[in-house]
Amino acid sequence: MRIYKHNDFETLSSHKSNHMTLIYNLKNMSETFIYLEKNIIGNRLFFVTQSRILEFSVNTSDYMHMCGVKYKGQRNRFAYGLEQNKLNLKKLLVHCDGTTDAKIQVIGLLPKLFTTDTELSPGVSKSTYKSDARIQSRRKILGLDLKLLSSGLYVPLSVRNLHSDSTYHHGEKICCVLKKGLENHLVSILDSVLDKNQEEIIKSQILSGL
Repeated sequence: MRIYKHNDFETLSSHKSNHMTLIYNLKNMSETFIYLEKNIIGNRLFFVTQSRILEFSVNTSDYMHMCGVKYKGQRNRFAYGLEQNKLNLKKLLVHCDGTTDAKIQVIGLLPKLFTTDTELSPGVSKSTYKSDARIQSRRKILGLDLKLLSSGLYVPLSVRNLHSDSTYHHGEKICCVLKKGLENHLVSILDSVLDKNQEEIIKSQILSGL
């Protein structure tokens, strides 16, 4: 995980093309958050491969970092500002190195990572950056780097634009994606290429705490 300092960010400027990319993609950013809030946030996600089941969770406060921005004030205000079309652009800070632009170009495709058209690959370890796992599209477009908590739960670390990323590695195919409600504990399938018997076995494992 890389720790960013305040001077790694800058305010939006109309004369910088990468800043305009963010402004033009505000609708995609908003629609993606609405999708997450409706289908993902408030649930545990389970990504199943032939060799493992990865448990994942995302909160409202994670979305700001996934977009590669900072927002002056509480982190939740960024997501809700997008949703309600009340985002104050004067409070928005973007990465000086252009990585915000790379993330924003693919953020609208994030819902595709919750399907079986994906792979689970190892994390990335570099001198300035570390992740523990990655969910990525098979077509080498988009990735979501994950951090492993001491509880065994994975949480989002960074959205990756794989067109401009040198850390891509082939991963293991994801064959089933499930979610479990944190309140009602209901387990449902988001996408699967498994047969019904296999799906029921995995559901039972999830309900029993793996």
